[in-house]
Amino acid sequence: MTSTPKLIRKAELKTNCPECYTTDGLMVEFYQPYVNGRWYKRFLDELSSKMYCTKCETEIFPVSWTPDIERVYDYHKKSTKMRSSKRHWKPLALIVMLAGIALVATAVVFGVNYLS
Repeated sequence: MTSTPKLIRKAELKTNCPECYTTDGLMVEFYQPYVNGRWYKRFLDELSSKMYCTKCETEIFPVSWTPDIERVYDYHKKSTKMRSSKRHWKPLALIVMLAGIALVATAVVFGVNYLS
């Protein structure tokens, strides 16, 4: 199964871009991997991020972050609420599980009646 990142939060930062020094173009996006299997779908307990400037159209890597950017980034990361990682069963999986339970129940009922 492969996971695809889903955007869970996008925030604009009011700090200077380390490349072009504008104060109104810095954006940070937080992603959470999403697994969509045959029987279930769920979010993983990981969080990744991407920071870029909309003015100079460059991605800002952590090496070039200033202390102000790190402080604001940490604030937004802490305030980002990750989605629940519990499994959400698909309808086909629920039908197969119910059919299996029904099959076991009928086998038990007929087995008890046959032995009596």
